[in-house]
Amino acid sequence: GVATKVLGALPIGIVVLFAIFDSWLWRMGPIKGLVKRPDLNGTWKGTLTSFRADGSGQEVAHAPIPIFLVIRQTYLDLSITLLSEESRSRSIAGLVQVNHPDDYTVYYHYTNLPRLPFRDRSPEHSGGARLDIAGVSPSVINGEYWTDRRTRGTFTVNRASKKRYGSYAAAAAELNGASK
Repeated sequence: GVATKVLGALPIGIVVLFAIFDSWLWRMGPIKGLVKRPDLNGTWKGTLTSFRADGSGQEVAHAPIPIFLVIRQTYLDLSITLLSEESRSRSIAGLVQVNHPDDYTVYYHYTNLPRLPFRDRSPEHSGGARLDIAGVSPSVINGEYWTDRRTRGTFTVNRASKKRYGSYAAAAAELNGASK
């Protein structure tokens, strides 16, 4: 009867509702504050400073380089790509930690593949990163990273676009003139 049809459709309805929630509803107005998850979607623009040992073994801060952080996020999933002119780092796993209301830390593990011309001095490597997030709609992210090459560094990025770019060149072409 009608009850059987309604009950039969209920699991599909629940799946559809959760898919809508997971994809975008969790980011909406008051719901965003209730679910305690920052909305990081989009492309972020900033600089990265790496610290590496020089020829004598002393750790030296190198000149900051421009980067873009591209974040794809649903309620359950987080994907982070760091783009520089020379390489691309892709997250393998990520975790959003709630420290206090409006205070979050994102931890992620990544692999980095430099472009072919730069691999002699910068080989493929793995690493981890930590992002400090203030609020559910942050405008700036501060982060630190460390690698299996015994290098480490810091970066700061500002929200630049809701669009998620696939390459450094594409992001630079559209965003470098727009938000100086």
